[in-house]
Amino acid sequence: MKSFSFIFLFICLCEISGVDINDDVRYVSGEFPSGFKWGAASSAYQIEGGYREDGKGESIWDTYVQQPGNIKDGKTGDTACDSYHKYKKDVQLLHKMGANVYKFSISWSRIMPTGASPTNDNGIAYYKDLISELKANNITPMVTLYHNDLPEQLQRHGGWLNEATVASFVEYARTCFREFGNDVKHWITINDPRKEATEGYGNATIAPGLWGPGTNTYIVGHNLIKAHTAAYQVYKNEFKNTQGGEVGITLSTHTYEAIYPDIQLHVDAQNRATEFHLGWFAQPIFGNGDYPATMKQLIGDKTHAYKPDSVSRLPSFTTEQIQKNKGAADFLDVNYDRFQHVASMVRYCYPPSYTCDSDTEIGTAIRNYPYSGSIFISLLRDTVKWINEQYSVPGLYITQARYFTKSGTDRDHSRRRSIKKNIIQTLEAVKLDNITVKGYMYGSLMDGFEDIDGYTLKSGLHNVYFENEQTRTPRDSADYLSRVSKNNALLKGYPGPVGSESGVVPYLSKDAIYYGQFPDDFKWGVGSAAYTINPLPSGRNRNIHTDTSANDSDQYYEQDVQLIKRLGLKQYRFSIAWSRIFPNGTNASFSETGMEYYRNLTIELINNQIEPVVTLYHWDMPEALEVQGSWLTDATVDRFIEYADICFKRLGDKVKHWVTFYDPLSISTDGKWNTDDNVYVVAKRLILTHARTYRHYSQNYKSSQRGNVGIFLKFSWAEPQSATDRSDIDAAERYIQMTSGWFAHPIYVDGDYPEEMKSALRVSSIIRNRTVLPNITTDERNIIKGSSDFLGMIYDTEVSVQNKYVFDTDEVYIEDRRLLARTSTRNFESGIRKMLSRVKYVYDNPSVYVTDISQYSAKTSVNMESKIDHYRIYTNNILKAVNLDECNIKGFSVGSLLDGPTGLKDNYHSYGLYEVDFNHPERKRTARGTAHWFSLLATENAFTPGYSKPGGWGIAPKNVDQFHIDKFPEEFMFGAATSAAQVEGGWNVDGKGASIWDTFANADKVKHKSTPQIACDSYHNYKQDIVLLKQLGVKFYRFSIAWPRIMPDGITRNDKGIEYYHNLIDELKMNQIIPMVTIYHWDLPQSLENYGGWLNSSIVDRFRNYAHLLFEEYGGKVDWWITLNEPWVFVVKGYGNGEFAPGISDDPGRKPYIAAHNAIKAHAEAYHDYHDNYKGKGKIGITLNIDWQEPKDPYNPDDIEASEWAIQTFLGWFAHPVYINGDYPDVMKTKIATISTEQGLGGSRLPEFTAAEKARINGTSDFFGINSYSTNLAYKDDPSRAGKEAPDYFKDRGILSDFDPSWPGSGSTWLKVVPWGLRKILNWVKNNYGDREILITENGVSDNTGTLQDSQRAAFIRNYINEVLKAVKYDGINVIGYTAWSLMDNFEWQSGYTERFGLYHVDFEDANRTRTPKSSAQEFHKIIVDHGFTTESKAEPYHPSPLPYQDTFYYKQQFPKDFSWGVTSQYFQGGFGWDTTVNGTSLDVLINGVDLKPDTDTSGLYRVVFNRLNNVDEGRKHVEATHVYTSILWPVMFPNRTIQDVDKTTLIAMRSFLKELPVGNTTITIFTWDLPNIMDTKNNGGWLNESNIDIFVEIARIYFDALGDTVKQWVTFNEPQQYAYLMYESGQLPPYHGNRTNDMYKAMHNMIKAHARVYHMYQKDFKRRQQGKVGLIVRNDWYMPKDSNNPADNDAVLRNLEFEYFWFSDPIFRTGDYPDEIKQHVGGTRLPSFTLREKQLNLGACDFMGINHYGSHIVKTRQPGDAPNGFNEDKGVTTDNNRYNELVIDPTGIRKMLNVIKGRYGKIPIYIAGNGITDTQKTHSNIDRATYIKQYSNEVLKAILHDQVNVKGYSYSRVLDGYSWTSPSNKETGLFYKPSAFTRPREGMQAFKDLVTFNGYVDPPKETTTPMRSTTPNNNNNNNNNNNPDKPVNNATRYISNVYFHLLITVFVISKLIA
Repeated sequence: MKSFSFIFLFICLCEISGVDINDDVRYVSGEFPSGFKWGAASSAYQIEGGYREDGKGESIWDTYVQQPGNIKDGKTGDTACDSYHKYKKDVQLLHKMGANVYKFSISWSRIMPTGASPTNDNGIAYYKDLISELKANNITPMVTLYHNDLPEQLQRHGGWLNEATVASFVEYARTCFREFGNDVKHWITINDPRKEATEGYGNATIAPGLWGPGTNTYIVGHNLIKAHTAAYQVYKNEFKNTQGGEVGITLSTHTYEAIYPDIQLHVDAQNRATEFHLGWFAQPIFGNGDYPATMKQLIGDKTHAYKPDSVSRLPSFTTEQIQKNKGAADFLDVNYDRFQHVASMVRYCYPPSYTCDSDTEIGTAIRNYPYSGSIFISLLRDTVKWINEQYSVPGLYITQARYFTKSGTDRDHSRRRSIKKNIIQTLEAVKLDNITVKGYMYGSLMDGFEDIDGYTLKSGLHNVYFENEQTRTPRDSADYLSRVSKNNALLKGYPGPVGSESGVVPYLSKDAIYYGQFPDDFKWGVGSAAYTINPLPSGRNRNIHTDTSANDSDQYYEQDVQLIKRLGLKQYRFSIAWSRIFPNGTNASFSETGMEYYRNLTIELINNQIEPVVTLYHWDMPEALEVQGSWLTDATVDRFIEYADICFKRLGDKVKHWVTFYDPLSISTDGKWNTDDNVYVVAKRLILTHARTYRHYSQNYKSSQRGNVGIFLKFSWAEPQSATDRSDIDAAERYIQMTSGWFAHPIYVDGDYPEEMKSALRVSSIIRNRTVLPNITTDERNIIKGSSDFLGMIYDTEVSVQNKYVFDTDEVYIEDRRLLARTSTRNFESGIRKMLSRVKYVYDNPSVYVTDISQYSAKTSVNMESKIDHYRIYTNNILKAVNLDECNIKGFSVGSLLDGPTGLKDNYHSYGLYEVDFNHPERKRTARGTAHWFSLLATENAFTPGYSKPGGWGIAPKNVDQFHIDKFPEEFMFGAATSAAQVEGGWNVDGKGASIWDTFANADKVKHKSTPQIACDSYHNYKQDIVLLKQLGVKFYRFSIAWPRIMPDGITRNDKGIEYYHNLIDELKMNQIIPMVTIYHWDLPQSLENYGGWLNSSIVDRFRNYAHLLFEEYGGKVDWWITLNEPWVFVVKGYGNGEFAPGISDDPGRKPYIAAHNAIKAHAEAYHDYHDNYKGKGKIGITLNIDWQEPKDPYNPDDIEASEWAIQTFLGWFAHPVYINGDYPDVMKTKIATISTEQGLGGSRLPEFTAAEKARINGTSDFFGINSYSTNLAYKDDPSRAGKEAPDYFKDRGILSDFDPSWPGSGSTWLKVVPWGLRKILNWVKNNYGDREILITENGVSDNTGTLQDSQRAAFIRNYINEVLKAVKYDGINVIGYTAWSLMDNFEWQSGYTERFGLYHVDFEDANRTRTPKSSAQEFHKIIVDHGFTTESKAEPYHPSPLPYQDTFYYKQQFPKDFSWGVTSQYFQGGFGWDTTVNGTSLDVLINGVDLKPDTDTSGLYRVVFNRLNNVDEGRKHVEATHVYTSILWPVMFPNRTIQDVDKTTLIAMRSFLKELPVGNTTITIFTWDLPNIMDTKNNGGWLNESNIDIFVEIARIYFDALGDTVKQWVTFNEPQQYAYLMYESGQLPPYHGNRTNDMYKAMHNMIKAHARVYHMYQKDFKRRQQGKVGLIVRNDWYMPKDSNNPADNDAVLRNLEFEYFWFSDPIFRTGDYPDEIKQHVGGTRLPSFTLREKQLNLGACDFMGINHYGSHIVKTRQPGDAPNGFNEDKGVTTDNNRYNELVIDPTGIRKMLNVIKGRYGKIPIYIAGNGITDTQKTHSNIDRATYIKQYSNEVLKAILHDQVNVKGYSYSRVLDGYSWTSPSNKETGLFYKPSAFTRPREGMQAFKDLVTFNGYVDPPKETTTPMRSTTPNNNNNNNNNNNPDKPVNNATRYISNVYFHLLITVFVISKLIA
C-alpha cells in the first residue's frame, strides 16, 4: 500500500480537532450521492438470542460458550439482545436514526438446524417478518449469509476444514436466495473470512476454538473463498435474472503504514501486511483469481524451511477455480478498522503461524514501538483509494468496525469521533477522488454479545441494558449518525445541538485566522443609541434613561457623519428617541422639531453614501408612559404603533432598514419586572408589538417605500460545563432557548415559544400554582410567525452552563431557567460563529446583521491592542461563518461610534470608536486605535495576510509575537557577504589603483586612523575564506569586485586583478558555492573621483564599460549580479554630509540628488548591457537599503504618513524609478519642488528624467535586492522649517526619527535590534512594488567587543531570519534568499575596526589575519542545515533540546521496580589473559601470575576457573546486585580450534558456576575480541573470511544448547566496531594489521552478518524452549566538538556518530543497511554491501541493545597535516583526545546518548552494560569513583523518568580489578581492590551498593562526596592553550587514562530476565 507518513496522520487529526495547519488544506463538506445507503449492522449470534427456540439448531458459538474459561464474564448469547422477539424495536431504532439500510446476518442453524436440509419453517418465518418490518419502514435489508455461526453439526465433521462444508453452504445460500430473494436485493456471502480463519481455526480465540495457526488458517481461508465463489455463481446462474439483486463479500482491513516510511524494508513490510490481510481474499475475488504472489512465495519458503520436502501450507487453486474466483462479486463491503504501523521483521514460529508468515510486526507488537499505545486514527480514504487502484471493484460499501469501550455510557464521545472521522474520509473519497462509494454502515446497531468478551465490552450505537429486559437507549454516536444520514450530507458549520459539527469545521480555533473576502455587498457600520448621545433638549420630555452627560450628537451630527465617512463605513444604526418625537409618548404631543432633526440626520447620511438603519426603541420609554404602566399595558402597544407610524410616514422615503426593538431581552428582564411573572408578560407584549409594527409597515408602507423591518436580539452562546454530561448539554440548550430563543423562535420559527422554555415554565407553573408563561393564541402566532425581514444579532458573550438549580436569586427569570451560567472567556469571540451557524440551521438562514456589545468602562483607557485583537478575532469568525459555513450575514456594525453613558450606575460609559472628552465644551472626538483598525477592515472588506496598509498596519498579521517553527521553501537560498574594500587588502598590489576609500582613510578620516590597506587580507587568503563558507554551508557568496583592481584608473584593464577574481570564482564553484557579484560597493577609482565621480554624468558610461568588462570576463561563470550596493549611502553620506568617501559636504541639498540621478542611470545602463548586449542568462539587479520606519504613534494619522514619507524619500528614491515607472515618487517630487520654491529657487533641486530615460530605467532589475538592519520611529518635522533653511536632503524629507529606548542596542549607534521591523519592510516592498522576488542581500549586527561567544549576534540572526520566515509563510512575500553580513569582521568604513559584524572573528593584530568562528557562525549554520527552524537541529544532534533536570542532581526518586543491577567481569579480565608468545600460536591461561601450560592438570584448571568465577559472584552478592555479566573465552573453550572438540573442563566449570545463580541472572557474551590465533592466520583471515561466520554460528549453537537453560540473555558481540578498528586500523590488537581501513569495513560487515545469523538461529532452534533473548553491545561514548562555535567541528560530531555508532546499529535496529551518509562518504566497493535478504535478516535481529559508555570524546573536523588514519579520513574527523585513553568525564553525555538512541531507534530495551572509571593509584579511599557512579547513574534515571528512554539495567564495570587489552599493567577499575591474595572493597563499592539497595536515590549526596564537575573543555579556539584552566588535565579534570580502556572491553549488558 502507498506510504502515508505519520506527519500526515497528525495533520488529519489536526484538521478534525480544529488545529489551524495550513490555509490551503481542503475541507470537504456537502451531500453524498443520491441513493447513498446509511445504516448499521449486526450479526445473528450477537443479538438474536432465541437459543434453541422454534427449532433452531446449535451453532459453534452455542457450544463454545459452554466451555469454562472461553468467555470472560462466563455469560452466553442464549438471550443476548433478544432481537428474536424484539426485532421491531430494532427496526424502530433504525427508523429514528434515519437509516435506509440494515446489514444483518441470518443464523444458518436457525434456517437449517443441522446445516443441511431439512429447513426450519419457523426460522424462515422470523426472517421474513424482520425483512417485512424493515421494508415497511423504508429500510433496505442487506443480508449476510454467514457471520461466524456455523451449525455445530457441520463443525463435528470438521467445519470449514472440511471441503464438504462448501457444498452445505451452497445449499444453505440457495435456500436463502429462494426464500427471501424477492425482498432482499443486497446479499453478502461471508463476513470477514480472515477473522474466521485466523481466530476461529488458527489461534483459537473465537468459536470453534481450534488451534492450527499455520495450517488450519489457510485451509479454512481457502474453503471460505470457494464457498463464496460457489454461492455467487448460484445466485448469478439461478436467481439474478428474476430477482435482480447483487452479491458481495465483507472483507476487513486496516490502513497499514511503514513505521519509517523512508526505509524501503519497512515499506515492503507495509505492502506485505496489506496483502496478507486484505489481499488474501480480495486478490482472488477482485484481482486475478489467485492469492497474492508475495503471500504464496513467503508461505512456500517458510513451509519448506520447516519441512523441506513438504507442500506449501497455502493451498493452491486450480486453473478452473481461479477463473471462477475472478470477478465473483458485485460489490465489496469493506469492514474498516483503523491505522496500524508496520515494521519489517524476519520471524520464526514453530510450528508455523500466519502471524509470522508475513515477516512483519504490527502496531504495539512492534518491538521498540516509539509511540505510547496503538495509534487510533482513520485513514479510510487512503485505503479506499488503494482498493480502487489495485482491484476491479464494481461497487464499494463501507462498514466501520465496531468501536469498543468498557463503559456503557450514552456519552460515547470517542465512538462518535471515530464515526465522524470515517464519514469525513468517505466523503473525501467520493468528492475528491471520484470513487463510487455506495454506503456507510456502522458495525454494531447496539451492544451485544461480544465474542469472548461476553458483555464486558460495549460497541453499539445504542446502549442495551441486559439486566433490564434488554432496554435500548440511543448514544450520542447514534444521534450523530442520525443527523448525517437524514441530511445525507456533512453540513457546514455547527448544525448539531449546542454547536456540534457534522464534518470538519475549518479554522475551528478562534485564533486560527482565516484570510478571505467578505461579500461585495457586505455592510460595515457603526451604531449608537439616542439616550447615550443626545442630552435632554428643551421641548423634549425625559425618558427613563435620560443622561445630561451625553455627547451632544444632536448638535454635532454633521461632524459625526464625517467621522463615519472617514472610517469608510456604509451603515449607521441609530435610534430615535420616542420622547423627542412624542414628548409625552402620544401622537398628540408630536414635535416637528424632533422629527426635523432625524430627517436632517438621515439626509446627511445619505448624501455621504451612508445608509441609515433606524431603531424605533432602544430602551428609552417616554417618562409619561412609564408612569402609566409602560409595557405592562396594552395602551403602550397602541402608542408604539402610532409612534412607529409617524416615523415610517415621515422618514420612510429615506430609511430602508427599520429595527423595531433593540435587545427586548434586556427590556423584559429589567429589574423592576424580574421579581414576578411580569417578566413574561412584558416579553410577550414586546413580541406582539414588534409583530404588529411589522404587519403595519407591510400593509401600509412596504409596497411604496420598499423597506425592511427587523429586530435586534441579544445572543449569548452557551457551552455545557461538562461536554459528557447530558444534563449540562440540555441546560445549555435551555439557556439559549430562554434567552435569544425566547424572542427568535416565535418570530422566525412557529409563532410560539420554544419547547424547552415552555417545559421549564410548566414546572414553575406547578410550583407557583399558576400559569407563569402567557399563552400565545393561534391568531397571535399567525401574526408573530415570519414577522421580520432580517435578524439583528447583538452578540454578547459565551457562558458555561451547568444543570444546577439556583436558589439565592430574587430574579424570577433566572430562577426559572434552573441552571447555573457563568461568563466564559474560553471562546468568547468564536462563540459567535457557533451562534451564527445555529441561526442558519434553526431559523432557516435569515439575513443577519451583527453588532457587538460595546464594552463598558468607568475609564476610557481600555487596552488598545487587546480591543483590536478582540475585534480581529470577532470579525474573522464572522468571515468564517460567511465563507466557510455559508451563513447569510449581511453586515457588521461596531456597537458604539462614540463614548457615552450606558444608563448603568456609577457613570459607566460605552467604549466607542471615538473617545469623547466630556469636559470639553464641544465634546471633542478623538479616534482610537480601534477606529483606525476597523476602518482598514471596512475599506479592505477582507482579511488579508501580513502588513498590507501604510504605517505597518495589517488587518490580521499572523504570529506577531511568537517564534515560528517551520522550514523555508526548498529553493530558498542562504548566503554570506563581504565587500572588496572591506576585506581584500592588497590595496596597491598587482597593479591595483587607489580607491576613494584608500584616499579617505589615508587622510585620517577613519576612526583610530585605520585603513583598509590590509583589512582581512582576503586578496591572499581567499581560499581560507571559502573554507569558512563551506563550513557554514551557504549556497552563495556575495562579494564585490574592486573597480580600481580591475581598472586602476577606472578605464584601463588590469589583468592581474582580473585573474584574482577568476581564481576566486573558480574556487567557489569548485566548492559548489554560487558566486554573487556586486559590481560596485563604494570603492570608486580615485582617478574618476578626480573628475567629479558620481557628480559627473560621464560616470554613466564609465560604469557601463566597467560592467561590460566584468560580463565578458566572468559572465559564463556568474549568474547573479548586483550593479550597485546601497546607492543611498554613497550619494548621501559621500556627497551630502561627507561622513563617507569621498567626503563631500558642501551642498547637501543638491549634490546627493545629482549623484543619485547618475547612479540610477548607470545602473540601468549596466542592466541593459547585460541582457541586451552580453545576452546574459543570469539575473541582475540592484541592492537598496532601508530600515523599517515605524510610526512613533501607530494610531496617529500624521505619524503614519510620516512613516510613508520616510520610506518613499529613502527607498522609493531609487526603487520607484527602477520598479514602478522610471521616475521618482510623486511625494518626493512634490515635496522638493515645494520646498525649493519656498527657498526662492527657480525650480526643483531634484533632477528630472527625460521620457526616454524613464523608459530605459523602468523595470531594470530581475529581483529586489534589499539590505535591512534596524528600525526607526518616524514622525513629522515642522512643515515650515525646510523652506526657511538652507537646502538639505534630510530637511526635504519632512520627517524626524527616533528610537524606542526599550529596543536593544548594538555596537553601532544607528543599529537597534528590532526583528519585526524586517518583516514589516518586506511587506511594504510587496505592497508598493508588487509580488517580486526579494533577495535580502545584507542583514547583521555589530559589536565592539570582538567576543567569540557572541550570543547577541546569534539571537539577532535567529530572530531576524524567523521574521523572514513569517513573511514568507504567513504573508506570502516572495523572499528567495537571505545573506548574512558579514562573513567575517572587516574594515567597517568610517568606524575602522571598532565595529565588528562578522560571523568569524579576525585577529587584525596577527599578520595572518587568523579567522576564528564565533558562536553565531554555528547558529547560522544550524539554520542553514535545518533550512529553517526545528525543535531539534540536524546540525546539533549532540545538543538536544533542554532536558528536564538537566543541571540538577535528581534524588529521592527510584528506578523501575524490575530494574536490573549488575556487575561485570569478563572471563579474560577476571584473571585470564592471553599470551601469543608461546610457540607463536597458542593461547595460554594466566591465573594469579601462574602460567598454566597446555599440559596443566585439568582438575587444577577446573578449580581455578570455578573459584575465579565464584569470586565474581561473591562480589555481586557483596553489592547486592542481581546480575553477573561475563563472557566465554573462545580459545579456552575450544583449545583445539575445532567446534567438535569443546574443552569440557571449562564448560563444566561454567555450568557449575551458573548453577550457583538463580536462573536468568547471568548474561554471557559469546565473542569479546578473543578470536583464536589459528582463525587469524594468513590462510584463514579471521573475520575477513566469511566462512568463519559458519564456525561462529555453530559455536553459539553449542553455548545455547549447553547453557541456555540457565542463561536467558546472550550477547553475540561486545563492541564489534571497536574491535574491528583496533585490529585493522590502529593495529593495537592482534593480528596488528594497522592502516587497513578496507579490511576493517569487511571484518565489521562479516560480524554484522554473523550476529544476524546467530540471532535467527536462536529464534528458530532455541527461543521457544529457552525463552531467552539475544542482543549485542556497542560502544556509545559521547562526542563533543572541539570548538562549539565552529560549524565544521559540530558537523564532525554528527559524522562521528554515524561512523562510530550508526555504522553497526543502523543495520540491526533501523534500516537493515549502513547509513546513507557512510555509504556516500566511503563510496565505491570499499564498503561491502548487503543483499536484500541479508538486509531483511539484519533488520530487527536484536532483542535489546547493550551499551558501554565511559565518557566523552572531543572531536574536530579533519585538517591537512593531521596524523594518517584511513578511518578518520573517511569520517573527516580527528579525535582530539586519544580514541581510547583520555576521555572527558561528563555525566550528561550518557543521557544525551540515550536520547539519541531513542530518537533514532525508538524505545528499544537498553542495558547499560559497562560504565565505570579507572585510577592509577591503589588506594582504598576512592571518592571519585563513588561520585562517578552516582552522577552517571543519576543521568540514566533522568533518561528513564523524564525522557521515556527504555533503559532496563545498569552494570558497573567492573567488579574486580583485572586485565585491559591495550594497557595490561593498569588494572585499577574494580569495585574491589586486590592488593595481594585477597579482595577488599573500595569506597565506590559502597556507593554502588547503596544505589542497588535503594533502587535509586533516597537522600541527597553525602557532604563527603564531591559533586563531579564536567570536564568538558572550553570549546573555543583557545582550548589548546596550556594555561587554560578549563583544559582537562590529570585527575582534577578527570580525563580517563589509557589504563581505563580495559573496562570498556569488559563491560557487559544484560540484566534481569525480562519476562
